[in-house]
Amino acid sequence: QEFNIDLNVLFSYFAVVKSGYRDQPYHNFCHALSVLHYAYRYMKVMDVQQNMANSDLLALMVSCLVHDVDHTGRNNAFESMTRSELAIRYNDSSPLENHHCAQAFSIALGDPDCNIFK
Repeated sequence: QEFNIDLNVLFSYFAVVKSGYRDQPYHNFCHALSVLHYAYRYMKVMDVQQNMANSDLLALMVSCLVHDVDHTGRNNAFESMTRSELAIRYNDSSPLENHHCAQAFSIALGDPDCNIFK
């Protein structure tokens, strides 16, 4: 409620993020949900949420969800050594992480029905 995120917008963002995960053996949507779940549980068990702003908690949950969206199934070293499109776009500076972050914002800002930041 504090963030005024419409539940339909949140669901749409979630659904588009889900569809952005490729069918990889590890870096898939199930992995993203596992990371989200473990981060939440760790936060609750360690009781760290009392020392975090609500905006930080939201950022943590969203970042867990999107942290590997559209993962190629290869690592940064491979992307850089093969001069992949991602490596060139991000100048060999953590191309996968930059791509995941760009995807997360592209999903939100590219469609008003998915804009969890408005």
